[in-house]
Amino acid sequence: MEARRLRNEARILARQGINPNEYRKAAIAERQAQDQREGLTYEKFARRWIESPAKVRRTTEETRQDDWNRLACHALPRIGRKNFYEITRADYVGIIESLVGAGKVASAKKLLTVLNQIEGYAVDVGELEHTRTERLSRLVPARLPNEIRHRAATTDPAGVGEIMRRIHSLSDFRRGPAMCIALRIIPYMAIRSKELRGATWDEIDWENQVWRIPYDRMKGRIAFNVPISRQVFALLKELQEITGDKPFIFHSPKSKDGYITSEGLRKALEVGCGISKDDQCIHGFRAVWKTLAKDEGLPEVIQEAGVAHKLGNTVAQAYDRSDLFPVRRQVAQWWADYLDALRDGRPTPKAPIQAWSVSDYLNGAKARTGNS
Repeated sequence: MEARRLRNEARILARQGINPNEYRKAAIAERQAQDQREGLTYEKFARRWIESPAKVRRTTEETRQDDWNRLACHALPRIGRKNFYEITRADYVGIIESLVGAGKVASAKKLLTVLNQIEGYAVDVGELEHTRTERLSRLVPARLPNEIRHRAATTDPAGVGEIMRRIHSLSDFRRGPAMCIALRIIPYMAIRSKELRGATWDEIDWENQVWRIPYDRMKGRIAFNVPISRQVFALLKELQEITGDKPFIFHSPKSKDGYITSEGLRKALEVGCGISKDDQCIHGFRAVWKTLAKDEGLPEVIQEAGVAHKLGNTVAQAYDRSDLFPVRRQVAQWWADYLDALRDGRPTPKAPIQAWSVSDYLNGAKARTGNS
């Protein structure tokens, strides 16, 4: 819309015998002189950008708040009070290089995106003739040597409670009830996205409340039995009324595979729930489980078993083939109740199993759980 307006203005000026470029330069100079007299600081202009109709129309309130927080943390302390027109490329270089030098490559990338948007907006509205951030991306490496990449996950209980509230407030996202219910189930079960999305109705053992995932659908190529909590059982029953006549639980007529896509699930979380991809991703719910389960005192073998991992070396794994299912059934219900308590702001229940050592487990914990 803004580009169209400027193009139409240029045509009108040309018909009047006025050079549009010269007119634009003069207008910019006049506006800059006025703003300089009024003291247009970088912070004031950044605020103008964040509240502009185009920014508001294209982004969520949470995204705008994230953008502003990045500015407030990394840029405004250094250039916020400077006159907007006196900001130089060197100012931007100093900000980005300080972040990269501190090992905050991801923060540098995200901040540079915000700075580019501000400069682009300034050009669009006629405040600048060209941006001052061009090619600054060369200052930011793809990644640092030995940098470990982690999937985004919120692991503080209050933050998890807010995420659960947003997920449960999602009502029939535009991609349908299968997407909504899948998004509600995955925090309870902490399984991989593809294992959930590709689930079929014949994998559900309703009588014993077990989801039996065959080996060929598991990353480790080992069949995995997942205990079904009351909450998940109710959600599956609800969805059975809708997709029960289809082979896939999370049926999608638009997908070539016949079930919902990873991109669709990601968008449901990010767009439908307004949860930033920097705060929580779908795979990150596995990290939520492991972190909070550890904080609540669950033994490591249970933490790992919940995400279909094994402890010990290959020899130990060869002799220990238990999946600790009886214990995991108790823990699955506790975990679902724990998440619901966080969501509702209630006191959380105590973990049913407390930590024991790995050696104790390998030497006989199986007998104590009744799993022979």
